[in-house]
Amino acid sequence: QPDFGHSPSHTQGSSPRRKQKRTTTARRMSDDGDEEKSQLGGDEAEEQFNLPELWKCAKSDKVGKIVKYLNTKEEEELPEAVQEANPENGQSLLMWATQKQRFVLVEWLIKKCKRDAFAFRNKTAMSIYDKWVEERKNKADREREAAEEAAARAAEGEAEEEEEEEKEPEPELYTVVLEGLGEEEGVDVYTVRSIGELGCYEGGRDAQGNKTGLGQSIFVNGDMYIGEYTNNKREGTGTYWWAKEGLIYIGQWKNNQRSGVGRMVYADGGRYYGQWLLDKKNGKGRYTYPNGDAYDGDWQDDKKEGHGCYTFACDQSQYVGTYRNGEFTSGKWVLVGNTTYFGVFKGFKPTGKGVYVFNGKFKQEGEYKAGKWVPTKVQNVKGGDEADLLLQVQGKPIRLRFTPEVGGCYGIEQLVAVANFRPFEDWVGAVESQKAIGVTDIRIRCLDLTTAGIKSVQLQVDTYDLTKPAEQRQKLPADCITLEESKTLLAIILTHAGEEHYIGVQCPDLAKGDLAQVQLPCGKMDAAGYFKGPEVAKISEVFQLVLHRHSMMDLTECCFGRSDHPLFTSTKDSSSSFKAWLYKQEVHSDYFNKLADRISLNNRDGDLCKLVLMEADSFVGSVTGTQGATILRLLQAKGQREDTTIPLQTVAAQRPPTPPPPAPEPAPVYTEEELAMQQATLDAEAASKRKKKPEGEEEEKPEGEEEED
Repeated sequence: QPDFGHSPSHTQGSSPRRKQKRTTTARRMSDDGDEEKSQLGGDEAEEQFNLPELWKCAKSDKVGKIVKYLNTKEEEELPEAVQEANPENGQSLLMWATQKQRFVLVEWLIKKCKRDAFAFRNKTAMSIYDKWVEERKNKADREREAAEEAAARAAEGEAEEEEEEEKEPEPELYTVVLEGLGEEEGVDVYTVRSIGELGCYEGGRDAQGNKTGLGQSIFVNGDMYIGEYTNNKREGTGTYWWAKEGLIYIGQWKNNQRSGVGRMVYADGGRYYGQWLLDKKNGKGRYTYPNGDAYDGDWQDDKKEGHGCYTFACDQSQYVGTYRNGEFTSGKWVLVGNTTYFGVFKGFKPTGKGVYVFNGKFKQEGEYKAGKWVPTKVQNVKGGDEADLLLQVQGKPIRLRFTPEVGGCYGIEQLVAVANFRPFEDWVGAVESQKAIGVTDIRIRCLDLTTAGIKSVQLQVDTYDLTKPAEQRQKLPADCITLEESKTLLAIILTHAGEEHYIGVQCPDLAKGDLAQVQLPCGKMDAAGYFKGPEVAKISEVFQLVLHRHSMMDLTECCFGRSDHPLFTSTKDSSSSFKAWLYKQEVHSDYFNKLADRISLNNRDGDLCKLVLMEADSFVGSVTGTQGATILRLLQAKGQREDTTIPLQTVAAQRPPTPPPPAPEPAPVYTEEELAMQQATLDAEAASKRKKKPEGEEEEKPEGEEEED
């Protein structure tokens, strides 16, 4: 096929015969597609062939074709090729790739073409910017050389000679830039200073002149951004290039921060693709290291936290399980040769008790001591064998097993996960100090297991009475214990016009994409007394609240008189305790009326949690979590009692906004004619007074007043 439309010059002087030939070719090409495309008329087909070759490739949305086409260009031709604008909308190739989120193409363009990939159109502004950067560097070099010379003289003990003539001060930077640019049209001091001190922006603006819509910026430090803006902030999809560090981020933005789904390319060659919140990795994501290793799993505040899988590139072995504070703590180590180890880890090395399973046929229990494996005998693993794990409880060996009802659903991997479940470890530690009851058997009767780890586990424990002599001890009835991670839920209430409104969160189920369930926000208190966590951070930002122990109240202490009193969802599940804190404040109308707009602006697609503000009755009916519902019922019950200890507010009522200071009275403005008339009137009055006095009589002056010179 002929290569029509390679450049605009190929089509401008076309003959009718050649035009007819192109139309026929367009119809023949479209026979492989839809029937509707095969009916293209001459004008429509001609419009497609008028597209430059680059944008033909982009229209087919084939990144490989685009890169292949650009690789045919010489090095000096490449900048001009990537800056070719789309004839349909004027966008650059980098803007198109950013909006389409073609991560590989964006990275290739920036690394290959650097600033040329951003295709800034205002050449005058870029000349000013480059000249400013050059003169700023020259000035910094001169200052550094002067400082080095002064330091050298001081080191040699030479005194600085006083110069007869004072040294002329160095001219302002914008003056030097203006002189260097010459007499260029449209360039003045304001333009030079604004570009040099603030950078350069090209793109859309709203009626007030704020950056809004698609645009691109080059900042004072050399960094560049291309993508979407809202009210002078990076909002939506965009690409940011840290020019000096060599970092590239392509993805979603909110309030000038990386929030949502995006891809980060690091200077050392590492790459991360996943969810972000407040400029940090939060949620699900995959990090690929420069050596080929990869981690795929949960993140919290730029650290591995939750369930994940780390794969070693050298031998494809894997760490699969639970990560805490960036380290692998428990799970399975999948080795080469169909061998798997189940146990706990510290510093990415196995430690303590564990189990090796070989080819799914043999297992060996043992313990890592001082970095060395101390094994027991090897046992056969048969299909009908019951999975068990040997533990030390109260100083004697006890096997952890599943009940027959659930034994067929789980295996050794889940047993090790339960043994390393933090509430289970706490329970075993509590049993160690128990001297009245002895444990004989532990079975797992229910396991709530998700991709993020264990949510809860229900144990069936056989015990006997240790207070009686050995010959009289009898087996006690089986005890049912439920263990789950302790949570701290926050009940945040804003009171306005006598009505209570609750702040809740809608956390997405990343597997199902469900946002229907409303829950109370959850957080953790740090050593300084501040509540932390993704949900708390978003609430603090949107509602401008300070969630600190001094501005809140421990709900358990408020209701039961002691802070260590646990809360339960049921009287039967005595181990599923949780904590609750209360924040309550009366807010002003000006603040309350703006909350709906704030929430709608901050709730965007890709956020890990969305905020809601609901009236008390509606909120109580919407909360589905058992722990959250328990707190709300407790608040309602205590509020209805006459001797209630629930305060009206835990922090002082919000003050009304400070009114703006009154404007000064405007001074009267007179014209020159009016001022002349007033002066003439004053002169006439003074002259008439002088005529009334006798000649030679001087005007008496008040005492203490001296004559004027």
